Amino acid sequence: MALHSRELIRGARDRLREAAFFLLLLALLSFVDRSPHRWWRHHPVAMTIGAIVALALIALTILMLVMPAQQHV
Repeated sequence: MALHSRELIRGARDRLREAAFFLLLLALLSFVDRSPHRWWRHHPVAMTIGAIVALALIALTILMLVMPAQQHV
């Protein structure tokens, strides 16, 4: 059982790193846009959707750590 718990925690950390890398990549992508309307204030819908996705990833990662393994299956 202890090995499974370590694998679960290690997997969650890897998933969190992957999600953070993906969100960082998306944030850096905004600097590629050189148009006059590149600022985040000009895209409230996209920023809202991005914030919802980021919060969902964080919430699901925390939920995965808190729930027992039997409920995951």
